[in-house]
Amino acid sequence: MVFHQRPHTAHSPQPLGKLLTNPKTPAPTATIPLPAIRCRFPTLSALKNGCTDRMQGPGGSVTILTDRFSRAVDYTRIAHAGQLRKGTRVPYLSHLLGVAALVIEHDGSEEQAIAGLLHDTIEDCGQAHEGMIRALFGEAVVNIVLACTDATAEAKAAQDNPAAARRNWHQRKRKHLAELIDATDEVLLVAACDKLQNARAIAQDLETPGTGQAVFDRFNGGRDGTLGYYHSLAHLFATRNVPVAGAFDNAVGRMHQLAGNAPRVPLARQQDEGDDGLSRPQAVGNC
Repeated sequence: MVFHQRPHTAHSPQPLGKLLTNPKTPAPTATIPLPAIRCRFPTLSALKNGCTDRMQGPGGSVTILTDRFSRAVDYTRIAHAGQLRKGTRVPYLSHLLGVAALVIEHDGSEEQAIAGLLHDTIEDCGQAHEGMIRALFGEAVVNIVLACTDATAEAKAAQDNPAAARRNWHQRKRKHLAELIDATDEVLLVAACDKLQNARAIAQDLETPGTGQAVFDRFNGGRDGTLGYYHSLAHLFATRNVPVAGAFDNAVGRMHQLAGNAPRVPLARQQDEGDDGLSRPQAVGNC
């Protein structure tokens, strides 16, 4: 798509108020009064000493975003360049921006919002990003990213056949569930926003003609594994009172409804038994 600029003219720029003048009214005409615009400018002290990522608003403190967030958007855009959401032509960046937006909407800090942008970088782009994220965005951000990572890109690439990938998926997800139980509130908000964005996307695909149940073919967990994992996450987020727990539970319920009213059961444990190399499920208690 080519964007064309308006032709340059030699006229001097006019005040904004005059540009809003009704052209059909004969001159002279009054200009439309502009409302007062309230901007928040940094103080000299803030510029010297650094700004907090919170400010006081009418209803309490709210998150503000600095150039660190802008740099994180650029880092994310470059790191994930060329990556698409599974089974779609949608740039993967859309998911990462969506997660950061959910974090901000649920009163997360700037560091949590940055972690929301970067949460898949090590998992999808490689272990080398850990050091870069630490150097550019700090220890708090990289710690959240690591807590949201259940495998590096290198480890996932080492799975050399579908059966091994399925077994590895179940092991990774159960281990990740166990780690999230004791995670900090800062980590859980980012993790829950990530999963909420994913759950809503899966539900949308289930409703889309031409995709429907085939959406589960994209995931190593398949239909039952994916549904079990999301149900286990819903239980965990509700137990820990994560701010998005209610919205996430609704999205997971919708997933199960669209998947043929599938029963809501936790992720099954997988055992490496059988000559066919496939995992054998075993029922477990609530996660």
